[in-house]
Amino acid sequence: MSERRAWFARLRLQHVLAVLLAAWALGLAIAAIRLQPWQQEVSRVLIQLRADDLLRSSVRQWDQVHPEWYRKRALALLSAVERLRHDTAWSLVMPGSWRLFDDLEERAAERIDSAFASVVVETIRRELDSRAALLAGLPQHPATGEIDTGAQCSAPTLRGAGPQRTVASTEGDAEDAALLQHLQEVQQLDQAVAALLALRDPATARAEDMRMLVRYSLRAELSGPASRGLRLFHAHAALPAPQAEALVGRLRWAVWCSVTKGAEAAQARWFERNELLALEERLNGIRASTLFAPSSAVGLAASRERLRSTAALIARQQALLARGSHQWMRSDTLPPSSVHVELVRRVAQTHLLGPDLAARLQAQAHVGHAQFRKRFDAHFARPDAGLAWHPLSGRYALAPQRAALGEGLALLVAQPFMADAEPTSAVLPAGYGSFASAAAADTTPSELSELAQQRRRFMRETLPVFPKPWHALVTRYVEDRVLQRAYEQSARFVAAGAAVPPPFMAPMDVAWQRVRQVEAALQDAGSPRIAGQVRERLEREVLAPLALASAAARPPTQVLLPAPVPLYGN
Repeated sequence: MSERRAWFARLRLQHVLAVLLAAWALGLAIAAIRLQPWQQEVSRVLIQLRADDLLRSSVRQWDQVHPEWYRKRALALLSAVERLRHDTAWSLVMPGSWRLFDDLEERAAERIDSAFASVVVETIRRELDSRAALLAGLPQHPATGEIDTGAQCSAPTLRGAGPQRTVASTEGDAEDAALLQHLQEVQQLDQAVAALLALRDPATARAEDMRMLVRYSLRAELSGPASRGLRLFHAHAALPAPQAEALVGRLRWAVWCSVTKGAEAAQARWFERNELLALEERLNGIRASTLFAPSSAVGLAASRERLRSTAALIARQQALLARGSHQWMRSDTLPPSSVHVELVRRVAQTHLLGPDLAARLQAQAHVGHAQFRKRFDAHFARPDAGLAWHPLSGRYALAPQRAALGEGLALLVAQPFMADAEPTSAVLPAGYGSFASAAAADTTPSELSELAQQRRRFMRETLPVFPKPWHALVTRYVEDRVLQRAYEQSARFVAAGAAVPPPFMAPMDVAWQRVRQVEAALQDAGSPRIAGQVRERLEREVLAPLALASAAARPPTQVLLPAPVPLYGN
């Protein structure tokens, strides 16, 4: 009986051993299947890390390799770190893989963790330095990539915008948009820095911080749960406290310098270089006597440009007044809707900038606004100021006289008699031969009549547009210009007739005939005074030189002398 029990016991033992061997074999098969992709992935990662080390060691400076390469390698390593997560239960069926006998897995993990600190964390750190340097216009150290804090930063500029200029309000301008856009980018950098610091502490680290940091610095979305990447970021060796503090200090200084310069430039545009005040100062510097100086004395081109530029200044003032709020120009404080208030709010909400900088900018704005109010009141608080306040609409507008002056100047410059005369060398002839070139520039008396009609229409329709105090100056200016234009056309008419006279008529006779035609045409058009003045100038400046030229061209008269008488007879 005992022998039979012993046999059954041995049989059961054999079955148990067989089952154990079968389970072990099955475990080995499963482990081999699961080990194969892990081994391939580890090998690929280690080989790539080796190749990356060789490439980095072959260059002397970081900037000798394109930053995009570092970003791609960091993303690849982040992805590989997440893929290397695996179930280590298979190692139970493989005693040779136990840590007591083989630490291959631990050494691979240690190598990857070390590469994570030198590739991923360092790349992110350099990208943050690079973003801050770009925002502040600062250079970077070629080897470390750190911001050069000894250089001069620059104020924000709008991407693709033109040159900066002064403005009339504190809202809605391109430069203000550039500053607010710059602050938005600074806030994004601030969020990335906050995420980086949070990832260093296991108590505050979140997967969303990891994703946000990768999205901002590496410009890509992180796939996978990011749990292993979080664990690696928790290690202080990845970004030691001194390095983190130095990084935050550099970034804070860069954005602080840039935002400060941008805010000071904006306040200078709003207050010190306010375009509305600048235009008023230029307009106040224009004297009426200078503006309407006779074009015959200063030249038509210079006079016309002076009139056109003055009209443009007034039109620019009107355009500036058509946008933005004007209440801030009358208020002792800046209104809540201004760009300045939004600027201060964003600065205070940004950890890299802080409430201290916001308070400083607020104080500077109050001082600048007070100085602006003094200048503004000095220009526009007078009864004869160029701007008028409309309480119902709560806005400034051009004063009636200023608006009328701008409209009148624009109409005056557009008058036909303000155009340049056709060039000719015969207006003031120096000799008879110069009239030959004037034949192609002939003028008819009907054109002189039309010129007189233009003058009458201006006096009847356009002159009343000007403010009444300006009527006398404008009238003298137009009379002088019409007289000059009438003389130019009459001189061409007279010169053309004298250059090619009809048969059996002397040039002087033709010239005198045309002078009388000119006088009659102007008198019939209702401009007797201009007719008399044009006749006087034609006699003095055209007929007199023509008479001299005709006398010089006449052949000398032959004098016949009598034949000599002999003194002695034959």
